[in-house]
Amino acid sequence: MWFWRFKVSDALDLFLELRKVQLQKKPATAELLNWLMALHEMFKDSNSIQYTYPDDLLRTLSILIKNTDDQDIAKDVFKDYLRKPQP
Repeated sequence: MWFWRFKVSDALDLFLELRKVQLQKKPATAELLNWLMALHEMFKDSNSIQYTYPDDLLRTLSILIKNTDDQDIAKDVFKDYLRKPQP
């Protein structure tokens, strides 16, 4: 099984990446805070403070990106981000 350790710093990096791409409505700080709260709720009972499930993370992108066309672009950005080597 393939895992990615997604930390808060990764969430911020991804948010900033999404702000760079051509979207009809770029995510604002309010969406970022809502997304972070959703991620926290989703994984608060796990044994790790790191998020490790890419599919679950992909499903939460609609909190950041409201426009459906933008969501397709955001999914591609997210998948590209996950392909980056972990430190």
